[in-house]
Amino acid sequence: MLEQFRQDDIQQPPETLMEISPETRPDDRQETTPPDYQTIRDRILKSLITGRGRIATSAPQYKSAVKALDRFIAEIQGDAKT
Repeated sequence: MLEQFRQDDIQQPPETLMEISPETRPDDRQETTPPDYQTIRDRILKSLITGRGRIATSAPQYKSAVKALDRFIAEIQGDAKT
């Protein structure tokens, strides 16, 4: 009986032996276009000037956010080029 149990362990059911199709393999990466960072930046900045907790475009916090987002985008685009 122990021998039969071990043989059953060795034989795997057919559904677990299915091969992964080439389209679903994780190591095959498709080229995608990067998102438009300036559009995302503008949407984020617009969210700061609308709504209850809005910030004026002349406020130091808004200007700091603009600089931080611009530096962030520059870093991302610099990394994408290499």
